[in-house]
Amino acid sequence: MEKEKRITSLKKEYEDIMQKHLSKAGLNERLMNFKFNIKLSNEPGVYQKLFNSLRNQFKKLLEKMIYEQQAYEQIVDFAEMVSFGSAKLTLRRVYSTQMSSKDFEVFDLLKALRKVPMNLSEEHFNELYCPIEVTYTNEHVQLEGYTYKEPIKSTFHNTKRRINRNLYSYRLYDLATILTNVFLINTFEGFIKKNNQLIQFLLGHYILQRYSAESIIKIPVDAEFKELYVRFLETFDLIDGRELVEFDMIDYSFLELYMLGTKESTTLLIEKLSYQKRSFYLDFVTTELLSILNLIKQKTDEEADQRNSARAFETKKNINQSTLEKMSNNKFLSHFSYVEIDDSVDLKKFHALEKEWEWFTEQVYIPKSSGTFRVKKLGRHKAAGIYFPHGVTCSNVKSIG
Repeated sequence: MEKEKRITSLKKEYEDIMQKHLSKAGLNERLMNFKFNIKLSNEPGVYQKLFNSLRNQFKKLLEKMIYEQQAYEQIVDFAEMVSFGSAKLTLRRVYSTQMSSKDFEVFDLLKALRKVPMNLSEEHFNELYCPIEVTYTNEHVQLEGYTYKEPIKSTFHNTKRRINRNLYSYRLYDLATILTNVFLINTFEGFIKKNNQLIQFLLGHYILQRYSAESIIKIPVDAEFKELYVRFLETFDLIDGRELVEFDMIDYSFLELYMLGTKESTTLLIEKLSYQKRSFYLDFVTTELLSILNLIKQKTDEEADQRNSARAFETKKNINQSTLEKMSNNKFLSHFSYVEIDDSVDLKKFHALEKEWEWFTEQVYIPKSSGTFRVKKLGRHKAAGIYFPHGVTCSNVKSIG
């Protein structure tokens, strides 16, 4: 039995529920593959924490890939995975049998960066580090840079370098960083478009709290901002009898951010913002995004538990026909009197698990049992498996392996 093909999870329903909720919130399904243990607060820097958390997880995935024989192909698949919005990454292997003078210059630059002997052949360097041309595009710009399959120092990322004055300079990318950047650009793009009015309302309410008192609401002097802001207050019935007073000390940066909600090309406008405004806006949106992610996880857990209302040792009602057929015809029946399979189980993976069971019973003697074997969710028990003294063995769909 090959180790890499071992079945470690049979869950399907949980992922389907979460995917439905993510889509409804304007979030990509790929987010369910990552964990963000970020404490939400009013302190600045929550976006950077999200970025760092995701980049660290991307780094770990890349570390697993770089030692594989098909490392480049896996990295290309990774780049395609993050390119689900307007921001795209296109990769090209620099090494070939017909390299241009530019390609040779890039090789020399990357050799110097990696501090390897300059007389190391391009073929050998390619085998060790796999130089890659990275093309980043969105609706308004196209940038070309270079990287290899190992990390590049943060001080070099997205900077142009050359090895001497007589040569062109070339942009360098750290692979994990550029992948993270593109993934989050596309994530925020989809989230902001889907939740445009909500984010606009939250920003407007933030401005209201900052520039209002019991009896007055301060409004901007600028005619365009004033009209937009007053319309917001009236739409959501927030004036509440208070006097509107023009005030020329209002920080217009907040109103500029509020106006993002009225524009189509939100991503471009964010890029044009000053560092301070962009940081505030991304922190603001990140806080809402992570709050919704937490709610989605809670909803998914609750919905999954509701669908799994039968007690662990009782057979659920209304099981799908395909699942019933597999329950009555499977390899586990050679050792158990009855087998129950939850509808959330991926039957293709269960079939692979049967092969593992068959192999295992050939290696280890296992006596036949009059008990039952049930593959189902055990969320309330918080266990990977349960053995009941009256001959019932239950394995958790989420952790069976």
